[in-house]
Amino acid sequence: MSQAVKTKSASENAPEGAQPQVWWSNAVFFILVHVAAAVGVYYLPPWAVHKKTLLLWFLTWQMSDFGITIGYHRLYSHKAFRATLGVRVVLAILGSAAFQGSIKRFTDDPVHDPYAATRGLFYSHMGWIFYKPNYTRMALIEKDDLESDPGPSLADWDPSKWIIIALQQLGLVASLRRARKEDLDEAIHHMKKKASTGVDEPEDRRWDGETWNNVQVVDFAKAKTGRCIVLIDGYAVDVTAYLGQHPGGAKLLREYSIRLTSDIDSWRKADWAFKGGLNNHSRAARRQMREMRVAKLVD
Repeated sequence: MSQAVKTKSASENAPEGAQPQVWWSNAVFFILVHVAAAVGVYYLPPWAVHKKTLLLWFLTWQMSDFGITIGYHRLYSHKAFRATLGVRVVLAILGSAAFQGSIKRFTDDPVHDPYAATRGLFYSHMGWIFYKPNYTRMALIEKDDLESDPGPSLADWDPSKWIIIALQQLGLVASLRRARKEDLDEAIHHMKKKASTGVDEPEDRRWDGETWNNVQVVDFAKAKTGRCIVLIDGYAVDVTAYLGQHPGGAKLLREYSIRLTSDIDSWRKADWAFKGGLNNHSRAARRQMREMRVAKLVD
């Protein structure tokens, strides 16, 4: 593989940004809210409050919670389903009522995730909200849908998934994405073995397929209009069928694909983006990527 393929783009070499500054307006607001709540409980305990007021409090709390779990998280961050305009507007309003900042947040790694559990219980629960957002990688991801948008066990207390299913039955959401059974089975097997042995079982990276050179990869990409090939771990990966499902958007995959109109030495390798440059992909995501490999590259 040519040396140019291994070269990172300017965006990949960009600094991660300075240490986030304390967001004093947010800090003062949230501290005062909780102080006021404590004072209110002291002077007017729950048993002295009208039942309808308590019901309103509970519903407001739960609805704003759904705005985060269903809207900010599943819809806008992971594109787990598609929703009608009305549902999107309602979810955006409910999410904003939780006072957790903008929908346009970069998540899924210990540096850029605003509430990374790796920083401790206090930080992941509430500490993160006292700092100004510093999303240095937002320019690298596709967010056209946000810019243009106006708007499990039955015992688990996470009714979000059941609400999404109900909305689907009503025809208000569509294209609901579900975890593949084979990925769930593999994950369960992996976690059970890790729990019993204490060893993190290595992933299956075997390859018994074809070996191509650069010219063969170009010929394969040219064989079908619109075909999208990216280079990961020294393999040509055909992500064409996955373009519409990629949470980061098809545009991002196209950006890292082999450019037929450019010299071979200008190909951009997607390793940086796939291995934490943009997101830390899960074990299941890495497994699915390997299923889309079409050939191993040689010089």
